[in-house]
Amino acid sequence: INIQSRSLVATVNMRPSAPWSSPFFLLPLVLALSLPPGRLSYLEFTYGKNDKRGPENWGKVAFEDEDGKPIHDYAEFVKKDDVNLKMGDNACSGPNKGRQSPINLVPNGECGSEHEILTRLVRPTDCVLDDLQFRIAPHLLRARFPTLDNPDFGGCRRPTIDAPNGFPSHFTAVWIEFKVRSEHVIDGRRYDGEIVLSHVGSGGSWRKIGNISILLEATAYTDQPVVQSFIDRFQARAAEVKENCANDEPEKNRQDTGFGRGDVEALNNATEALSSETGSRRWLEQDRVDFPQFYGPDGELLQAVSLAETGGTDGRKTKGIRAKPFPYDMFPTIYWYRYSGSLTVPPCSENVLWHVLDRPLQISRAQLRELAELIADYQDEETCEKATAATSRGEVTRPLQVYNLEDYDVTHCTEEHYGDWLYNDGHF
Repeated sequence: INIQSRSLVATVNMRPSAPWSSPFFLLPLVLALSLPPGRLSYLEFTYGKNDKRGPENWGKVAFEDEDGKPIHDYAEFVKKDDVNLKMGDNACSGPNKGRQSPINLVPNGECGSEHEILTRLVRPTDCVLDDLQFRIAPHLLRARFPTLDNPDFGGCRRPTIDAPNGFPSHFTAVWIEFKVRSEHVIDGRRYDGEIVLSHVGSGGSWRKIGNISILLEATAYTDQPVVQSFIDRFQARAAEVKENCANDEPEKNRQDTGFGRGDVEALNNATEALSSETGSRRWLEQDRVDFPQFYGPDGELLQAVSLAETGGTDGRKTKGIRAKPFPYDMFPTIYWYRYSGSLTVPPCSENVLWHVLDRPLQISRAQLRELAELIADYQDEETCEKATAATSRGEVTRPLQVYNLEDYDVTHCTEEHYGDWLYNDGHF
């Protein structure tokens, strides 16, 4: 989907300090995360209103095993060398419950941002649809990215964003989720579905999750091609599980958790050869290429400058709009609502920075039906039993959370606040 061009009406928001000043940026991502087993152990919860495992009882859901090890979806990102998400106790209800998601998005604060969600330069080694692993869970559809970047040794480079919140906030994509209906509501309106691009932070944000939500509206007369590509692969996975179960071979349903990682040994050897000083320089050089808007012609970090005061230019080369890489190329808009909230599934940890795009992506009614059927027909990969967590209507939507406006800082950035980010010429 092509993002429409708009006139630039805002000032440029430059980063106040160099991101490599944090020691966490010097830790190579190849310090491999401990991987989950071939079959994920899903937490026992449902969306039924009167179900003993329904939303009103999520506070009782155990998300650690007998040894105190986390078993929730984000367990692989807890207490690791380069990422340590702040999960805490179960916050779905009780004394630990605070800023919960989802909510009805009604802005009560100023935008506070001067640019869109920034993405890196598109490269041939970027992860694309065929690099993902597709999994159907009791409560959603999930397409996972590989667990590390290894573009030089047979892998791919995972998508990374720079969140527009006034300081260096790099987040790396870990998976893409589909739900029916939408969990977030905009000014009282609920949409037909929701796609969540989930990221984990690094550097100063290494304990946070960064989610970008794309609301789905089933009003299109024709299928949305990108969404259909995802549906086709989820349907292929469902058919594979069904066939293996029919043949009494459920062990074939286990997926390789090390998929897409390339030659890890070669990457480790190359990483060990770098001193910390060299590694810092390499990271800086990479950042200059991926986010050139923050650097001058001699590589110096730039200070903030108002384009309005300089007639639309900061004295450097002419700038232009740049295409977004996968999966951000399906953004229907560059404007969003933002707030700090929680996961919308147990343990409901309150460590999520949400950006909910303010314009829905249009899909067809047939596509909505296919997404709902894939979740409703979930078949356990190991037991082969039907075990969906969806309601009788096929929905996997956590009820809206009651909140006080004083506790939430909900902002809405529109074209009144900024236009398309203009990247330097020569970096397309």
